[in-house]
Amino acid sequence: MEIKFNLPIRPQPKQSVRGGGKGFYTDPAKKEYVKALTMLIKSQYKRPAQSGPLQVSIAFCYKRPKGQKSDFKTSRPDLDNLSKPVLDALTDAGVITDDAIVCRLCLEKFYHDSDCILITITP
Repeated sequence: MEIKFNLPIRPQPKQSVRGGGKGFYTDPAKKEYVKALTMLIKSQYKRPAQSGPLQVSIAFCYKRPKGQKSDFKTSRPDLDNLSKPVLDALTDAGVITDDAIVCRLCLEKFYHDSDCILITITP
């Protein structure tokens, strides 16, 4: 059974934990972003968590700037950092039991009519 999500939110990366003179911390804005993703996903999913080996495809869509001709976004943020908060939110929302069960991860980022994240999960 294929599961699809269309999240109307601007993709943001999850940076590594930051260190300072008083120890390590996660940026509070990034925590809020994962919470927002989790709420959007929960509003679209009302089934039990998936627990088998899964393929997750994520398309990170950015609003096309004026004059931008290419469809592909080749600038930052990096795809691997974009995927982390989405996988965390899928787990937090109860869609998947753990992001360790994702055996294939397909990622892309491109320009689109609006900012959004498109997710497809298949067994």
